[in-house]
Amino acid sequence: MTNQSQKLSKFSMIMYGMGDLASQFVWTFVGTYLTVYYTDIVGLAPAAVSAIMLIARLYDGFNDPVMGMIAERTHSKWGRFRPYILFGSPFLAIFSVLTFTGPFGHGSAGVAWAAFTYIMAGMLYTLVNIPYGAMAAVMSTDDQERNTLNAFRSIGMNVGMIIVNSLSAPIMLAFSQGSKTATNHGYFMTALIYAIVSLPIFFGVFKTAKEVVKPIRAEKVPLRDTLKNVVGNKYLMIVFGIMMLQMTAYMGRIAITSYYVIYCLGSFTLISLLMTIPSIGGALCSLFIVPLVKRFGKRAVLAGSLLLQGLGLLLVYFSDFSNITQIIIGHVIFGIFNMGYPITLTMVADSVDYQELESGVRTDGTAYATYGLATKIGNAVGGAVGVLVLSYMGYKPNVAQSVSTQHGINLIVNLVPAVLFVLAAVVAYFMWDLSAERMDDIHFQLEDKRAIRASVDEVAEESLPISDETLLAPVSGQFVALEDVNDNVFASGALGQGFAIKPDSSILLAPADGEVTNVYPTGHVYNLRTDKGAEILIHLGLGTVALDGKGFAKTVKIGDKVKAGQQLGAFDRDVIEQAGLDDVVLVLVTNTGEYSQIKPIVSGSLTSAAQVLTLDK
Repeated sequence: MTNQSQKLSKFSMIMYGMGDLASQFVWTFVGTYLTVYYTDIVGLAPAAVSAIMLIARLYDGFNDPVMGMIAERTHSKWGRFRPYILFGSPFLAIFSVLTFTGPFGHGSAGVAWAAFTYIMAGMLYTLVNIPYGAMAAVMSTDDQERNTLNAFRSIGMNVGMIIVNSLSAPIMLAFSQGSKTATNHGYFMTALIYAIVSLPIFFGVFKTAKEVVKPIRAEKVPLRDTLKNVVGNKYLMIVFGIMMLQMTAYMGRIAITSYYVIYCLGSFTLISLLMTIPSIGGALCSLFIVPLVKRFGKRAVLAGSLLLQGLGLLLVYFSDFSNITQIIIGHVIFGIFNMGYPITLTMVADSVDYQELESGVRTDGTAYATYGLATKIGNAVGGAVGVLVLSYMGYKPNVAQSVSTQHGINLIVNLVPAVLFVLAAVVAYFMWDLSAERMDDIHFQLEDKRAIRASVDEVAEESLPISDETLLAPVSGQFVALEDVNDNVFASGALGQGFAIKPDSSILLAPADGEVTNVYPTGHVYNLRTDKGAEILIHLGLGTVALDGKGFAKTVKIGDKVKAGQQLGAFDRDVIEQAGLDDVVLVLVTNTGEYSQIKPIVSGSLTSAAQVLTLDK
């Protein structure tokens, strides 16, 4: 009863994590050094840089949901998401290098070139990274495997950041012809090295990552429905809020930390140390995320880690610029509790599963893109506002800064992010309530519905010619319109059109002459093909897969020929009621596209074998 036939190998998990390592080679270098490259090397005004950052990131951020919707509607021999990793990564590598070129100087042409290359790099990062991020939710249905995948991704991200943050300054200086600070050539060559190294890693991810989770609704979902389900997904919106706060703090801090190190602490080489320490801590903490989440739950671990990160930055903020030891300790605390990224990624997958159960629509790509939108907006707001405040505080490149400017830099690099991390912790702790137990139940019900869809698709492959037909009531009881059933997937018609009955009998009868094409081992689902070609699904109760066959009896098997009104099986309504489940009986026509009209002709109280539904070509 699952799309996933076997456990993920450790190798495939490691290779998936390597994808974020490759992403950091191109994007962490851009995020960490591009701002100071623009102001101190190219000579662009801070206000111009702020505008470029804000416009580029907001524009790119709103491209994320579009990319997600495009990806999840893609059909190729490689799947929905993998082709974008294969074909997009070479162009991402090219433009990540072009951002570190300034052929037109610091005038209007230089500003235009910077805006063009930066926007293109961001769009290409979206093209590759949105599908890559969505892969975790479709590589496995197992919650622990998803946690592990995202833990490996976090390790890959942090290892990539360690490499970039520890090696970038030495590499840049090595290519800067003896200068004490990096030159234009140093920036360019470093970007080129990272771009070249990233490509074989991206290709390896494409080769090893496989999709196994298929949506319940196999047909194309209208764009309007996708957007409605994303915006209406309260848990995705909670994650969006957490990430907005966290990424405004985290990405905004990365964009301007170089200024803090150079102009407050007085050392270009310290950039590598202070940017590497949190990444090392993040890589180490990733090893403990899975057991911690298993022991305490996502909500508690996420909220606690965000709170402690905020406290670490407060320690840095209140440290004297000469107290390097205390500043390092604050960065260590900030780094070792950097658990928010992998946990929130798993929460996105949870929110997708929740919404699929509620609506029948699975929005992996769009949901992850919404997560990416929060990241991009946070990056835009944090980075752009930070650079703008630098200008307001009197920042001037390549000269000693005033005391007030130094305090302003300290405030926007450390105090403001600390407050935002604490706010994110509050949102996580008081608003997220999808527990592990609740997710287990959601996964159980989803697997049941996916298996139903799979059986329907298999049976539909051999459909017969259609003629007008009438279906009978398989049980006696009260007629229930399908849209009134207390299950959004069934009520939406995602699995077919038909009717339901609130039963007052326990014997299940065939609604038409035909052949039994499938009987679930648990006895709660039957598939029939009528002699006139209708594909029928009968589902006994809601959530009754959880009973594992208790209370159900089968009197037919696959391949049996049955007559209308012949017994198919029986079910114990008391067992279903004692389990707290709904015993409603659903009768669905799954090959609805072959009919012009499927119409109930009765309502109210029904006797067994009463005429209920007409099918017209």
